[in-house]
Amino acid sequence: MRFIGFIIKTIIFMAFLISFALGSLTVLSLQTNPLVSRAEPLSGNEITQVKNFIEKNNPAKFKAGEKRQLSISETEINLLSRYILSKSNGKARSKVRFFDNSLYLVASLEIPKNPIGQFINITTELQQDEDKLSIKALEIGDIAVPKFLADLILISTHRELGKHVPEYNIAINSVTSFKLRKNKAYAEYTWQPEVAKQLKNKLASAVLSDESQKRIYIYTKEVKSISDNLNTRRPSIIQLLRPIFKLASARSKNNDPIEENRAAFIVLGAYMLDKNIPEIFGDHSIGKLTRKNIYLLKRKDLSRHLLISSALTALGNSQIANTIGIEKEIKDSQGGSGFSFSDLAADRAGIVLANTALSNAYQARKTQGRLAMARFESEFMPNVNQLPDNLKNTDFKLLYSDTESSAYKNLIGIIDQRIAACDIYQ
Repeated sequence: MRFIGFIIKTIIFMAFLISFALGSLTVLSLQTNPLVSRAEPLSGNEITQVKNFIEKNNPAKFKAGEKRQLSISETEINLLSRYILSKSNGKARSKVRFFDNSLYLVASLEIPKNPIGQFINITTELQQDEDKLSIKALEIGDIAVPKFLADLILISTHRELGKHVPEYNIAINSVTSFKLRKNKAYAEYTWQPEVAKQLKNKLASAVLSDESQKRIYIYTKEVKSISDNLNTRRPSIIQLLRPIFKLASARSKNNDPIEENRAAFIVLGAYMLDKNIPEIFGDHSIGKLTRKNIYLLKRKDLSRHLLISSALTALGNSQIANTIGIEKEIKDSQGGSGFSFSDLAADRAGIVLANTALSNAYQARKTQGRLAMARFESEFMPNVNQLPDNLKNTDFKLLYSDTESSAYKNLIGIIDQRIAACDIYQ
């Protein structure tokens, strides 16, 4: 996924870099309307398609030195692009079309409002030249860039990326052949775990700043200490939240309370997933972090739902957190534990909790104080009494049809009202 995502982002990055290289023609490059309209948030079914594609191409199943072929359809690359660009809040959008031996890319970048135009629109046709892509046509706004100039920009961009972006070289050198066919692209590459690990570390470092990594380390160390000292048989989520946010409150005297809360939520979510984030950056000094079962409303699954959704929201996309929660419940109803509105309530409570704690400095400090002094789970998590659970697919369809029905939306409204009534959100 990281490799595929990097390729998509590189293509889009190259297109935008080309546009900025023509800064002297800024006026002509700006337009009032986007060529790519704002996409709807990914649906549960689309999230499932993305996850299935990732699972199908999961490198963990590959052997070192194994030659692999990746095939990606026009639909898949556009879904992945929407998934990857979702954190831009619609500011960056792209659409790809495949043809025999050519690729058509349209991208729109929204910029701050101004009298000239709010969008930079780029249309590019790339044609296959042996195992490489060359520019056949390039337009930036109303500017038709001459082919010789487009080729020079592409060559220069390739050279500069190679000099300054090590992961670009890693990705390029792993690919042995590339073919474009109608509706699909095919790439052959050699799987190199050590190179992939290097790429993973570089990308992870790019996602979190040095200061964020320091915060992550501090909260991970605290979570480990708390976990190691949990001796009760069925520890409540409060036993995790109180000391973590007491630490966040103390650190916020000299630091940004929003960023302290963000780091706390990310680490708590990672703990629920048995992940030690500092190890991603090569720091093994904290030692083995072993997750214990943590309970919310006397259920260990609810604590996972709440804290993982909080972490996803803290990472920047509550819509994806919400969609993943729904998608999981639908999948469970098709043969797993069944659709659970209780789980969904915990997902939504986690999103609201994180959004409240990250909305502004005042709310960040207020939420820290309340969580640091919390005595009851009901202060942030509503009761789930009489919420339908363990619904099989046939039962869910019979009662609610789908997630767009009025019956389903009415029940979600009841859940949201219960969450809003919790003390911490007042």
